[in-house]
Amino acid sequence: MPILISALISSAITITLLFIVATVPSFPMLLGTRFLGQYGLVQIALHALYSFILTYIFLGTNSRSKVRNTIWTLFSVIFFSQLLLGLLGWGIFLQTGNLHYPVPTLIISGPIFRGSGFFMLTLLASTMLLVGSSWCSHLCYAGAIDNLLANKNKKKRPTPSWFRYIRLVTLLLSITIPLILKLYFEVAVAHSAIISFIGISALFFLLSYRYGKMIHCTYFCPIGLVTNVTGKFHPFKIKIDKSCDGCGVCTLKCKYGALSPLQLKKGVPDIRCTLCMDCTDVCHNNSIGLRVFGRKKMALPLFYSIVVALHSVFLAVARI
Repeated sequence: MPILISALISSAITITLLFIVATVPSFPMLLGTRFLGQYGLVQIALHALYSFILTYIFLGTNSRSKVRNTIWTLFSVIFFSQLLLGLLGWGIFLQTGNLHYPVPTLIISGPIFRGSGFFMLTLLASTMLLVGSSWCSHLCYAGAIDNLLANKNKKKRPTPSWFRYIRLVTLLLSITIPLILKLYFEVAVAHSAIISFIGISALFFLLSYRYGKMIHCTYFCPIGLVTNVTGKFHPFKIKIDKSCDGCGVCTLKCKYGALSPLQLKKGVPDIRCTLCMDCTDVCHNNSIGLRVFGRKKMALPLFYSIVVALHSVFLAVARI
């Protein structure tokens, strides 16, 4: 698929999704329409242009890691800036006008506790259906913070083997604790539990800096576990060809710890792979690549057409 066609497809997807966002909900989701009324729909055109340019850049460069880090950081900055403005009293910068906790775990826990509010859960499920586990490496606002901290420390440290069980525990807790709180405790207790969880999350962010890896995302966040497991059944997958000489450059590059020497021998990354594509930048043999339904030819153009469009849409509605 030519790069131009891929860029046009990404723009078309962006326009379609943002048109739905702008017309279906009962309240204005786009900041453009909130400030400018119907004239704010020009925001859709701007995001479509952004998707076109960004897809063109991704498919025309061998430095996808730098591009991804830049736009992912941009998304997180915009997201938390609007949250800050909301905290300062400008409700127009909040998605519903009300504050919510910016914690990925609440995508699961929130609807269980409230019995309603399935928007983010539906959004997550739709994203996983389209691009598998790449939610964690392209679209999660918290993951961008983890990425920045992990990249600050160029020297990786080995992690204890028991770390890999933490996410399973947090996933079970994120399901059972909301049920218990809903049945037996007041809302104030639930808020205290969430604040405590945020404090624990902050500790794992610091561990990401210490170990030079995405510790929060790969060993703590239960949403990461959900996306990783479902990603194993998605048509988009990273494959390692027999031409791999095991040099280990990709192992050092991967912040998710998905490319150990054992995995290179197996020809597939660990379950923690999030399709970040950093490994494809550094493989000198071109042995690592993306596949869709086992085929290489259309995989990258199709993947970036979709994931860039989703990034652009998320950027447009990056609010709590």
